[in-house]
Amino acid sequence: IHSAAVICQDPVLADALSTALFVMGIDKAMQFYTDGLYKFEAVFATENGILCTDGIKEYFTPKKG
Repeated sequence: IHSAAVICQDPVLADALSTALFVMGIDKAMQFYTDGLYKFEAVFATENGILCTDGIKEYFTPKKG
């Protein structure tokens, strides 16, 4: 993961989660999201492109080029 952005109601939690997800790597980060321990959405920039969690996909359209 090159970057992780988290959207949730609590800005302190969003900051902590973005750091944790960044360190986890994309596979573990997506599993953590799926586990549902915290309610959040995330956008990840990776070497393979942009990935979003399910709840934000419909609102996020990456710009090409």
